[in-house]
Amino acid sequence: MNSLGAFPIKRGEVDIKSIKTSLKLLNSGKILALFPEGTRKKSEEIDAEPGIAMLAIKSKVPIVPVAIISSYKFFKRTDVVIGEPIELAEFYDKKLLNDEYIKISIDIMKKIYELKRDDKNEDNY
Repeated sequence: MNSLGAFPIKRGEVDIKSIKTSLKLLNSGKILALFPEGTRKKSEEIDAEPGIAMLAIKSKVPIVPVAIISSYKFFKRTDVVIGEPIELAEFYDKKLLNDEYIKISIDIMKKIYELKRDDKNEDNY
């Protein structure tokens, strides 16, 4: 994973080193891929950590929502649906509280779940 540029993030706590690494990558024009929920979810329960919104707002970059639709079983179909970029410019240079970052992150997750629902409604076969 290191050769792909991946780096570990400590779950369930604030990981300053990972935040700094992420901001450095984004501020240098690199792409950062992450899972806003912190894990795979099989239910439609929407949950998100504040990091996705905080990183996008602090680095002033758009978020490209991606939905991965899979049963997570070998040799089974996996669909990847890419949505339109989400701009958060209205929050740039504002001081936000953690609860506000969580709300923005949940709104982003709602858009990702919409991609999943839209994919189910299309006849892709």
